Amino acid sequence: MKMNILFASLALLLPFVCHVAMAEISLNQLVDQIPNEVSENDPTNIEGGNEELNELNEELGEEEWENEDGALSTEEGIEKQEEEVNKLMGDVPAQWTIELPATTVKKSVPKPGKVLKAIKLPKAFKNTILIAHNRARMTTKPSASNMRKMTWDVSLEKLATRYTRKCIYEHNPNPKNKRFNYVGENLFISMGLPYNRKLLDHAVRAWDGEKTVYDYDTMGCEPGKMCGHYTQVVWAESFKVGCGVTMCGNINVRGRIWKNAILFGCNYGPGGNFRGEKPFVSGPRCSKCDGRDKCKAKLCANNIRDRLYFNPKMAKWTNWSKWSTCTKTCGMGNQRRTRFCTTYVPTDCGGYGSEVKFCMNKPCKSESNGLFKYELVLGDNDNFLPDSLKNLFSKEAMKSMFLKSSK
Repeated sequence: MKMNILFASLALLLPFVCHVAMAEISLNQLVDQIPNEVSENDPTNIEGGNEELNELNEELGEEEWENEDGALSTEEGIEKQEEEVNKLMGDVPAQWTIELPATTVKKSVPKPGKVLKAIKLPKAFKNTILIAHNRARMTTKPSASNMRKMTWDVSLEKLATRYTRKCIYEHNPNPKNKRFNYVGENLFISMGLPYNRKLLDHAVRAWDGEKTVYDYDTMGCEPGKMCGHYTQVVWAESFKVGCGVTMCGNINVRGRIWKNAILFGCNYGPGGNFRGEKPFVSGPRCSKCDGRDKCKAKLCANNIRDRLYFNPKMAKWTNWSKWSTCTKTCGMGNQRRTRFCTTYVPTDCGGYGSEVKFCMNKPCKSESNGLFKYELVLGDNDNFLPDSLKNLFSKEAMKSMFLKSSK
């Protein structure tokens, strides 16, 4: 194709990741602020009546967790691990933070810290993490109409665990995952605070606590504040999470060495925090769930999407939709058709979930000299059909279009 006939520029829509954090506060503030975000009578309170949320996560007990240490399947085993970790804590000041080093300054790659204990997450702790996330997702303000239920993903758990074992308190620069093209991440670190389920619940509450400085309408944080942890926790299209935890003998936290610290990290798939997008669509809860979903505990649930382990046999493409109408009434536009993978992860099915092609009903008067300018924006899941350009400028097609334009 000659350049004097067509000029087209392609721009890939990439996510803008802004995982940021609240300022470090004292242990007293931790106790005073975070647990009191909900009352004891609130059914979403992890210390209160959890019947609705326990029902939400009950299927987790129907499958065997991968690499589960048998000793951690009982309360006695869990308490023993907690005692081992807390004995290693020593006499250090109690503090925690989710604030990360500034990312605007170019710096050398941080050196890994020392692993003091490689902690394994028992099923009970994973349930606590899930409940904390789903509690945040079902209680957003404004209410979310398309909020998906969040469930555990073993591959994301392995990714998070491997990275926390490095004892580096910075975001993973290369969070690769076979299922999800883009993975989100939140980090929390504490020192001198008892390691137990409540600590991990506090971590998720801290991330969710950034909602107080987030403006849904403007999609921004208050000046000087950070809110990226919150938006990732409640990103409606992120429906899988996997977390890891490590006790680090020493770790660099914004230029200071923390000793015997608990590093907790979660990865999310598919990741959120896209520039110019809201984390969810406001409206009555569950009013905009996918047609294949069911509303459960005010969240959009799906038996296939929410499975603990990926079953390749369940991954199938739906039929293609009809081609959309051309985006332009005259001049060059595009058409799109879509299909969905039943697991809601396109890589599970292979191929693309969307196809895009050029179209033109007739030339615009200003383009009758044969020069066309067009910008096409493609997402990660879009497959551009280059033959559509060839077909568009075939002799038969051009003759038909110019006859239309002359009428």
